[in-house]
Amino acid sequence: MYSRIQSCLFILMSFMLIIFLKSNAQAQTQRNPPVFCDKYQEIDFPRVKIRVNIHFILDINGNNNYTPTDNGLGNASRNGIFAANKIIQEMNTGFSQMQPMISKKPDGTNHPHIDDLGVEYILYTNQQICEEPDIYGGIWFHNYAPYDINEPIGDGDPDFSPGHLESLFSKYPNVMNIFVLGSRFYWKDGVKNFSIGGEAQQGDLARNLRVHNQWYWAEFQGQGDGVVLGPTINHEVGHIIAGLSHVSHTYTDPITNIVYKGVVADESDINKDEETVNSNNLMTYNGCSCSMSLKQFIKFRNGLNKIRVYLDHSELCETDPVPIIISAGSNVIWDSYKELFRNVVIEPTASLTITCDIKTNAKFVVKRGAKLIVVGATISNLCPTDYWRGIEVWGNPGKSHPSGDLKYYTLAADDPGVVYLSTATLIKPVDGVFTWKDENYLLPDFWGGIIQANSTDFLEHRRGVAFMPFTASNNASSFNDCAFASTTGYAGITMWNVKNVKITNCRFEAQHLDDGYLRRGIRSIDANPEIENCKFYGNKYGLEVHSTFSFVSDPIKVHNKCNFSKGGSTFNGISHIYSNGVIGLDVKDCQFNEGIRGIQISGNSSFDIERNVLVGYSNYGLDLTNTYSRFKELFANYFYSSSNGSSGIRTWGRNNEFQFISNCFNHPRNDVYINPVPLFDDQGSRSESNNNYFHTYNNDGPELFSRLPKFNYWVPNPSPNPRAIPHCHFLTPKPDATCTAGYSLHSNIDAFTHREIPPNCSQNNIPDTIDRTLYQDEDTSFTYLSQKYTDFKVIVANQETQLENMSTNDPEYVGLVSEYKMNKFYRGKYQMKILQSIFSTGDYESLGTFLLNEDVYEKTTLIAGLEISKGNYLLADSILAQLANSAIEYNKYYTIEKIHLDFLQSPSTNFPTAQDSLLLEDVATDTTWVSNFARALLVLYFERYIDTSMNGDTMQQYTRFEKSGIRLEPTVFFNNPVESEINLYVDRYSNDDYIKFNVYDVTGKSVYFENILILNNRVKVDLSGLKPGLYLFRLESNMFKHKSHVIIKL
Repeated sequence: MYSRIQSCLFILMSFMLIIFLKSNAQAQTQRNPPVFCDKYQEIDFPRVKIRVNIHFILDINGNNNYTPTDNGLGNASRNGIFAANKIIQEMNTGFSQMQPMISKKPDGTNHPHIDDLGVEYILYTNQQICEEPDIYGGIWFHNYAPYDINEPIGDGDPDFSPGHLESLFSKYPNVMNIFVLGSRFYWKDGVKNFSIGGEAQQGDLARNLRVHNQWYWAEFQGQGDGVVLGPTINHEVGHIIAGLSHVSHTYTDPITNIVYKGVVADESDINKDEETVNSNNLMTYNGCSCSMSLKQFIKFRNGLNKIRVYLDHSELCETDPVPIIISAGSNVIWDSYKELFRNVVIEPTASLTITCDIKTNAKFVVKRGAKLIVVGATISNLCPTDYWRGIEVWGNPGKSHPSGDLKYYTLAADDPGVVYLSTATLIKPVDGVFTWKDENYLLPDFWGGIIQANSTDFLEHRRGVAFMPFTASNNASSFNDCAFASTTGYAGITMWNVKNVKITNCRFEAQHLDDGYLRRGIRSIDANPEIENCKFYGNKYGLEVHSTFSFVSDPIKVHNKCNFSKGGSTFNGISHIYSNGVIGLDVKDCQFNEGIRGIQISGNSSFDIERNVLVGYSNYGLDLTNTYSRFKELFANYFYSSSNGSSGIRTWGRNNEFQFISNCFNHPRNDVYINPVPLFDDQGSRSESNNNYFHTYNNDGPELFSRLPKFNYWVPNPSPNPRAIPHCHFLTPKPDATCTAGYSLHSNIDAFTHREIPPNCSQNNIPDTIDRTLYQDEDTSFTYLSQKYTDFKVIVANQETQLENMSTNDPEYVGLVSEYKMNKFYRGKYQMKILQSIFSTGDYESLGTFLLNEDVYEKTTLIAGLEISKGNYLLADSILAQLANSAIEYNKYYTIEKIHLDFLQSPSTNFPTAQDSLLLEDVATDTTWVSNFARALLVLYFERYIDTSMNGDTMQQYTRFEKSGIRLEPTVFFNNPVESEINLYVDRYSNDDYIKFNVYDVTGKSVYFENILILNNRVKVDLSGLKPGLYLFRLESNMFKHKSHVIIKL
């Protein structure tokens, strides 16, 4: 008797017919049950080959079954090798030559004849992975002491279950094993009868099959060679592959004497009116196993997916270059299950509606003016080892999007293509749906397709949805009640320069632990999505947003009960929201739980963060780094964490122009951590603070405020708490004669002694008692905002003149400085409101007039930003050229944007050079207001690599840097290398002589590793041994502690 450990190398759960099968689990249970449509069409199903081994079980002496040399009765011409091959032949003949059904339809007509199931069994052998010599090519003979052909069937039998036999005798992983025992007998009415049946046992982890060898029975009946197992095995395969139930004619079990009458066990397999008691169905007891119903056929083909790992994959993973064409003007409906090797191309003015499941290893192409509608169906990968290529939808960048629900909208031939998904599921695409022409990822002529999805699941993708720029109008794409979940996902949705995509009631979930696959729920570059009531679980960044140029637009909206948490993941996400240089981020009425940071904002930014609950973070609820001088508002937020190192807000670098009202804080060490200067470094400091509730004295860093124009509250216990808050300046230990003007001394303010009402600081009842009209304008018209801006602009100009003519020792100087800074704050506030009004209404003509007398740099960058957003890249370039040779930071901005504009004018040819990318890395890590644009451009260029169908002349990879918040991993994904050899250029700032070069497949398994010696910064890696596919490339070395740069040539 052979043990499983002795017999085979890395035995995995095997599919054996009771079969221990471990199939690839999907990221989640899809919301809709599989669709099994029973409308039959002549579909070109791919033939599949199932790998099998046949095992003959002998007794302890090697007798009582077929042996390698004879049939157990001394007949050498009928040996086990002959028997095994005849069994395979019978099985294949049975599935390829099915008979018509005997029964009729209710109207008396015949059922469609399914003559060929498209399945072929092949004996599998692979000596390289098996310790025991595979002498007979997948045919095995096992002496098994408990087996005795002379013992009748009865109580107390040894364990002959297929699962137990699998544990003893399996030789290969991922092979269907058929265990053949000699027919055992039973006594009935004094007569010896032989068992001729089979057994299929099913479990969560296993499917195996055992059949009793009918040899003895056949010899007893005088039927010659005695090998008649094929129909019995095929019957059991119907159980284990598709879960088909029995369809019984009247039948009496010879052992139990139970009578089975002509019934249909499960109408999901076969309609009850399809069969009679005289059935010849595969799933009857009559031994014929000759026919199959439509429902059984569809379920059988769909069920093959359960055993994909046991199939010969080479045929499944091939792609036929000849596409399926949906002709112009046609309206085609696919309402039967399909398996596709070929691309499906939908021509202009055509539509394809899919209502049944599809398996494919190709892609769908939706051309301009075409429409793909998927309702209630699942599209998933046909090739078990690879992703399918997703849905490609073409746009027209020169034509506005139609509005509303587009399912029934009639498209013109030059309209953008439309993909409409409803209660659909997309499983394991590279990109689920994407808006470019796949042959040229960076060809702008085809950007701008439309995607509308309702109650749809995007599972096991690299990216669920990906948008390229579209600027002609608001984007008509929308997502409602959708789920984006993946164990190897890079992002749920990525978008670049699209306007007002609506995302409501959706869930974004990362289901992995591997750092290499940490993902974003949504990544937005120069876009302004509208996100409402969405859930983000376990992501590295729930929402990651960037701006590559100075531009004021409709804000990115994150509203109405969005919830960010790490969910059930053990991974503590870096930041639930990360915003880099975005002018216009609205986060309102949302919940942030756990994680390292709630919201992280860096670079030249403006934001409106209102009525949010941020709890449980290990570092900061709100982390601000060099947000500079754009107007910002924090209103009625609740910050709480019990983590010892946590703070509600951390500010680093230059952060001002705040409206900071009615926020609540409760932390063990620092409610607000300031570095290096106070958040409000003089009265107002171009900011306004009022009615906030602080729980904890700042133990670290300088004071929060220097002077406060209005009241704030500190927790009265423990008492006494006679804090003199604030100081005039963080370097001044207490107020003195030099800083008395405008100073307000506050200790523990009793709410009943002051006109203001303190905030209610329960996280379940965010402060709502403050009259917002004290701080915000009811009138938001352009005329009102312009007048307020003009008023404060005049006041500031007059005060600047006054201050120029005053001495700093003048008693009125300090007070005037405070008033001046406060008025500058309000001037900036109304300037921001006007810019947002102009861009939201499209009144661009007012922009030039409004900016006519503004600072030349401000005017130049904003007007150029407007032209970039409209796609006028040459005009923007000429405007920004005015900044060349100007002040150093503006000259740097022009240099960065020149790289950007060259790329935008011709993305497919003007990709940044290695020198450009090094410059971007240098700027991205400095502390100027330009740094956020360089960081955003690096992220934008990194996006190119995630499209796995793209092979550029050079592919550049940027290494880790986190000084300003964003981290780029030293990884890149590539597909189908056009050369077997890749060249690496490493510009390193360390003494490392070696780097570790790793390649991982899409499951995270390492498929290539090499320690590479670096000579003259250039190395070559031979990947000729890898088959075409999707891989993750990673460099690992101490050099990543320093600055480094890598170019990968494919």
